[in-house]
Amino acid sequence: LFWQEFLADKTAEIAIHLENVLDYRPEYIKTVLTEVNHPAFSACLDLGHANVYGQCPLEHWLKVLGNQIGHVHLHNNDGTFDQHFGLTKGNISYSHYLHQIQIINPQATCTLEISSVEDMRESLEWLIKQGFLKK
Repeated sequence: LFWQEFLADKTAEIAIHLENVLDYRPEYIKTVLTEVNHPAFSACLDLGHANVYGQCPLEHWLKVLGNQIGHVHLHNNDGTFDQHFGLTKGNISYSHYLHQIQIINPQATCTLEISSVEDMRESLEWLIKQGFLKK
């Protein structure tokens, strides 16, 4: 009800993304997005959070949220704690998931949420090497 009232007078010009933070499963977010049904409202899939707090595989998050993924937070971890490592440090295979997201919604935007400056540099170089980012 909150989101329906909040978005009632909003246009699709400003995107609002509902992020998974401590969510166990993507169905909760999917239900809210579906019930609100507003063009400005989509999911922000935080893959690092899903890896730590989620109780289902990352593939399931992609399948359930599908083209309702409008934004993605990128950082890695070892699955036990939300460490905000660089993309190549941790157990998330970012090459695989970024390819999947490009297929699901090529218009989705991304934000790097990496704690270390060095990890950030390495991740940017990796994204360029993989063809996900232009120099």
